[in-house]
Amino acid sequence: MSDNNGGSRLDRIEKIVEVIANVQRDMQQEHQLLLRAQVAQADEMQQLRKRTEEQFQSLAAAQQRMDDALTALMGTVDEILRSRRQ
Repeated sequence: MSDNNGGSRLDRIEKIVEVIANVQRDMQQEHQLLLRAQVAQADEMQQLRKRTEEQFQSLAAAQQRMDDALTALMGTVDEILRSRRQ
């Protein structure tokens, strides 16, 4: 039961199975790397969301202070204008 190259069918099948096993092992290693990268990316995204939320809160607080200051300024200008009219 030899083929033209001098090897048996069993030898060819063993080589094919070995290649398949090696490919499977490599795929499992790559899958593990991808899972680790996904976890790291999820952590980074969570930190980015937290920083973004903190920046939005800071911006909202600054906007509120600006609104309050502008309201106070408008009240002062209004008082000055009314006192000059009298």
